[in-house]
Amino acid sequence: PCKVIAPVYDSLALQYGDRLVFLKADGDRTRDVAATLHVQGFPTFVFFRGEKEVDRLVGADEQKLVALV
Repeated sequence: PCKVIAPVYDSLALQYGDRLVFLKADGDRTRDVAATLHVQGFPTFVFFRGEKEVDRLVGADEQKLVALV
């Protein structure tokens, strides 16, 4: 699922990268980050406004990801 949704994520990052910050972390390589963010499934998209989490999407749902961005 991560590889399937990656092109969509990359496209959104290119489209909105001048207004939003897009970050990626490999959950297998950065388990500490995944644990800190309470990630329980992959892919997980966590949305922040400032330091506050405002939304979260677990799974490779293209329509929901686009809507949240």
